[in-house]
Amino acid sequence: HAALRPIPMMADMAHFFDLSPVVLLPAGIILVLALLRVNVKVAMAASIGIGMTIAYHYQHYSLLKIIQFSVVGYQLEPATPLQAILLGGGLLAMGKATLVVFLSTAFAGIFSGSQALAFVDARLGQMATQRARSRATILVAILANLFGCSKPSPSC
Repeated sequence: HAALRPIPMMADMAHFFDLSPVVLLPAGIILVLALLRVNVKVAMAASIGIGMTIAYHYQHYSLLKIIQFSVVGYQLEPATPLQAILLGGGLLAMGKATLVVFLSTAFAGIFSGSQALAFVDARLGQMATQRARSRATILVAILANLFGCSKPSPSC
């Protein structure tokens, strides 16, 4: 019976990690604090702190190794099927995404301060129905995506 056979990947994970329920605490903290409408920075800091504590006490990683994982991403030492799944992450990998968010925020501030898109805001304000605003939003999103392709392709 297929349901009774152990899943090889889970057996591999159990070999490398302590899979006790306590390892779910960082995700649980994020969910609970989001439901309580706690500031996202506070919720993330709490989750990261608990995650680092679990990595130290339950997974037995040194503080130096935890910091290394945080900066360059996680890597398993021996070659295992899990390596392809668990490889990556870290602050360096998030550099490009962070730059995109930073630039988007900067452009939003520039557009807001210079009133460069005031005509769009005025036009959207004239639209009486929610349906008309939704259509306009979809149209603007399509136009923005035509100019904002993230991967080179024949259509970009």
